[in-house]
This record gives sequence, structure tokens and C-alpha cells, in this order.
Amino acid sequence: MGRSVDILFCIVWRFQTSRVSCWNIKYGQQVPDFYCDYKTQPTESKRECSSASCGPQWRMSLWESCSVQCGGGIQRRKVTCVHTPGRYKTLEVASYRCPDPIPPSERPCNIQFCPSNWQTGPWTQCSVTCDVGVQGRPVYCMKTFVRGIKVNVSDSECMGLKPQNSRPCSQPPCFKMLSFSPHITQDNSTFIQLKKSKTIRLKIGVKAILLSRQSVKIDCTVDNFDTSLIFWTKNSRLISTSVFNRVYVTSKGALKIKRTDVSQDTGIYTCIAGMESGNVDIEFQSKKIARQKAKKIKKIMSNKIKNEIHNIPQSDTIPGSGPQNIIARPSDIKHSKNSAVYVTSDWSKCSRTCGYGFQTRKVTCNIVTDKYIKIVADKQCNEEKPENHRVCQDNPFCPVWRDGEWSECSVKTCKFDGIAVQTKEIHCHAENNQSITLPHIKCDIKVRPQTHRQCINEECEAIWKTSKWTSCKPRCAKTGKKTRMLSCVWKHNKQQAKDNCKSKPKPLLRKVCRPKHCKRKCFDSSRYCSITKLLNMCRYRTFRERCCATCTNSVLT
Repeated sequence: MGRSVDILFCIVWRFQTSRVSCWNIKYGQQVPDFYCDYKTQPTESKRECSSASCGPQWRMSLWESCSVQCGGGIQRRKVTCVHTPGRYKTLEVASYRCPDPIPPSERPCNIQFCPSNWQTGPWTQCSVTCDVGVQGRPVYCMKTFVRGIKVNVSDSECMGLKPQNSRPCSQPPCFKMLSFSPHITQDNSTFIQLKKSKTIRLKIGVKAILLSRQSVKIDCTVDNFDTSLIFWTKNSRLISTSVFNRVYVTSKGALKIKRTDVSQDTGIYTCIAGMESGNVDIEFQSKKIARQKAKKIKKIMSNKIKNEIHNIPQSDTIPGSGPQNIIARPSDIKHSKNSAVYVTSDWSKCSRTCGYGFQTRKVTCNIVTDKYIKIVADKQCNEEKPENHRVCQDNPFCPVWRDGEWSECSVKTCKFDGIAVQTKEIHCHAENNQSITLPHIKCDIKVRPQTHRQCINEECEAIWKTSKWTSCKPRCAKTGKKTRMLSCVWKHNKQQAKDNCKSKPKPLLRKVCRPKHCKRKCFDSSRYCSITKLLNMCRYRTFRERCCATCTNSVLT
């Protein structure tokens, strides 16, 4: 590739200005500027010329700055057709009056990828309408590709601390309504049945996970309201008050279900008292799952009592080996039937595979018995709540790719006619200590830098190479043939060039030749050869060939 300088303007006050463009010298074609080395780009220049007017010409402003810093942008400039009839007079005229081609007014720029960065969405509304609540927002790790295309990638590709995705929010204080309107007292807990009982009693607002074929009674406690006026619905369908039905509403506004059925009783039940309403969500689980949960809870309680006896508090920095682990401050060794304790799940995986990240776990306040588990509000647990998040560090060194410079576009790495291959070395290093080299498997293969790329080298030319001709074969025939081997090689080093010669004409591989004369054995092949000599027939070729010995002797005598 090379740059050419063309004369662009010739105006009446005797100056010429030059235009710089990038050309493929081999094919004599103009190519985009990024194919040429910008370091060798000539600057535009002026020189004096004749005073003859050149007619309308294109006038171009300087290129504006790139529209973006990375990810592929556009540079623009103003291109107009002008005519200069006098030294101090320039007129803008119609574009068709200027010569073709029209100079480009846009060109690409900054086509390299943008680094990944954190982006956040809008904050949600506060979780409560009064007092203190929580707001949340989505947090993404985004990478911008060419043409501004944004893709959500793994959090590990973003540098720096991840922005917070939740924050407290405050609303006006909640004042107790001093009125006589109905008010339903709701139990916002989760009830999980482990063993069957004669009757399970629940309160409005609970989420219940029950065993099948179990009798249930659900109380709807309403202040300032006649309980006989309470009615219930299931999935928006009214429930009967007849005691002869399997599911009915009592005279005091309670809901009774005789021997629950999984196919019929799963759903949401709603207690309605005037303008007030409350829900109970009923689901079912198998006996097998209930036994598994009971076994786990028994193990948890056994470990808790054992630790309290030995006065060894559980550390909340080491996750338990089972699916759940009791973590509580040692208190009395005897627990009451309805005492609440904190139950924690295992710690989650570290949010980052290297450097500092975060781990979270679920911490709930539970009332645990041999027949059920009830997840209640934290205020019912009379012990310090374990932490639900902590800082973690699986690997102190964050692996990142480091790459070197591209090798020379050499004739030693020819791949096609006019095209070679450049290579560069890449290494996996610790981000905060480049002297530490890590195995390549430690770095993210998705962002592995490119190690090979094609480049233009006009010295790369494939040619046909022929071997020497063989000797003429067969040896004693009237005519023979010579052959030679053919291979495709690079012109500069005669190395194999594979299929790069397919489109080129092949040299001859065979040619006709005359073998050397071979002496033949001379003998008579007919019993009448003695007569041939007497009749003087040896002068004929046919008789000479069949009676070679006789005719030869006759000549010698």
C-alpha cells in the first residue's frame, strides 16, 4: 500500500493544493485510509500554478472529531462545490458542476472495542408507603462492541466495586388509624407441616405447605366487625356455609376443610370483611419430602443443644456441611415448645472468582417442633441475628490477558498470494502483580486476545516448480516418453504453498522422445531361408527380417 498525492484545486491566484489518499500500488486501486501507515502520511501542501481558472471544484472542511471514543464511530466533514471567478470572489454552485467522484463526507473511526463497565437501571419505588423501606435497582456489566451494540456480559469482566443494588428509603410516618372500620389481623408467616395432626389451625395471612388428607381450620380475626357477616372465596369463587360440604364457612367466620385433597384444595383462599380482605395460600408436599425435612430439622436441633452443652458457639464465618445450620447465641439448654431460633442456609458462591467479592445466605427466624416448622418475623427470635452477607476471596490474584507486539509481516509466513500471517504472544498475568505468570486456563477464554491475523505482503507469490525430465522410456521402442514431477512452492524460499497454484497454468508433465537404438539378435525364423539366398531375395526387407542370419552371411561372403 502507498499514499498518492493528487492535484485538487487550481484557482486564479496561482496556488495548487494537494490531496492525500491511500492506493494499492499492485492493482492501481484506491483503498480506505486505514490500510496505510498513518505515520508516513504526507501533509497537505500548496504550490504556485498558472493563473488559468479551473472551473467549479470541490471544497472540503477539516474532519470533525470522532463521534465516540471507542466501539466504532463516524467522522464527518463538509463537502461543497464552489466556483472562483475572481481572486476575492467564491461562489457555491450546484454539485453536478463539479467533477466526479464526489469526495467522501464521512469515514469510520475508533473501531476498537470499549472496555466493560457497570451500568445501573432506575431505582424502584419504595417497598412501603410509610416509615422506612427498601428500594432496588438492576446492575449490569455491559460491553460496547462496534457500531454501539451493547451486550450484557459476566460481572467478572467489569473492574472496580459493583454498585449497590439496594438502599433504604423513608416515607412519612405511619399513624394508627383511630376509626371503627373493620381491620383484619394477619399472620405473615410460613407454615410447613412435617407430621399429620388431628386438625391444623392456621391464621389469615399465612402461607401453608401441608400434607394431603389433613383437616384444616383457618381463623379470620377481624376487629370492629360482625363475624357472621364474614365470607370466603377460593380463587375468586364463593365458598358455601353448609356444614354438609367438605369445605365450608362456620357461623363465626372460620374456614374448615375436611380431609384436604391435593387436586381440589390447592390455591388461594380469601377472607372478606366489608372493605377488608386477607389471603391464605395453601400448597401441598409429599410425605417423603416432609420426612426429609423432619430429619434435617432433628439434626439441626441436636447440634444446637450439643453446642450449648459444651458452651461452644457456632461460627457464622464457616458454612455448615448440611443444607442448613443453626447459628445462635448459647442460652438456656432447655427450649420451650414455641421458642424461635435462627436457621441459616449455606453460603452462596463468592460473587467474584478472584480478588474480593461477596457471599450471601438466607437467615430466617423459625419456630421448630416435631410436627411443623413455622417461619416467623425476626422480632420473635430472642437472640442475635447471624450475618447474611460477608466478604470473600477465593483467589487473591485476578488473572488478565497481556499481549505483545505483532510480528513482522514476513515472506516466511505467506498464506495466500499477496497475503501473509502475523502472530503475537499472549500471557496470563495477575492483574495486581504482572511479574506473576499464571497458566492460560486461569484467564477467561471468552476475552482471549487474537494471536493471528492476515497482512498484505506483495512478495508472497506461489509458483509451479518442476523436477528434471526422466530418461526416455521404453528403451527399445520406436518412440518413447519423458516425465517430470510438479509441486506448488513459494517463489522466495521454495517452501510448499499447498493449493495456492490451482488457478495458475500448469507446465507440461510429459513429452515425446526417441529412445536409443537397441541391437537385435539375428536368427532365421523360416525353414526356407536357404532358398531365399539362392533366389537373391535378401534385397527385400521382409526376407531380411525373417532370414536375418542367412542374409547377413550372404553379404559377408
